Amino acid sequence: MEKNKECASLKSMFDEETHRHKVALTNHKMELLKLQGTLERERDSLVNKVQELQSELDLARTSTDRHQRELEEAERESLIRVQQVREEEWTKTNSIQSEKLQLEEKCKELGQRLSEER
Repeated sequence: MEKNKECASLKSMFDEETHRHKVALTNHKMELLKLQGTLERERDSLVNKVQELQSELDLARTSTDRHQRELEEAERESLIRVQQVREEEWTKTNSIQSEKLQLEEKCKELGQRLSEER
């Protein structure tokens, strides 16, 4: 009878230990599932952030390219305007020089006429 009690006691201890082990294993599995869910959410969040940043980068590159083209066009237009102004100034200077020479020639002729008339 003593052996039966001892056997029952050992079986009971074994059953309790088995139960504790199953509970601990289940708790670990639940913890792992929670952790896995958390990691998957973090991964999804990071993937979304990377995609968002990639979109922003693409937009920034597009904007930068457009601004670069606009700047180059403005520089070309500025160079053209400067060239036009230089040409206009050169034409005006030549015209004034020509007019000056004509006036000097007329003054010279008038000076000679006055000399001859005296």
